[in-house]
Amino acid sequence: MNNRPVVNAGRALGALSLVAGVVPIVGSAFGWFVWDTDQLEAYAAGVGVTISALALAFGVQVEKQVTPTNNPKDDAGNVLTPGPIGSEEPTI
Repeated sequence: MNNRPVVNAGRALGALSLVAGVVPIVGSAFGWFVWDTDQLEAYAAGVGVTISALALAFGVQVEKQVTPTNNPKDDAGNVLTPGPIGSEEPTI
């Protein structure tokens, strides 16, 4: 599961957003609770803040897994250069 951290983080946030969005609709439809406009607005703001904070945290976690930070190399073991492919001169 850790071989696709970007996909996994996106799916987790998507699933959380889906569940959080369905809660007021299903709860209202089944009469589990009756929210007025202010309560619904507060719920939406709280969910938005929570999901945004998780997105930031997941972004930091995913970046650590997918961004090379020390001497990056290609699949053949060659050091990556800032120039175009096959070039020995960096482009500035």
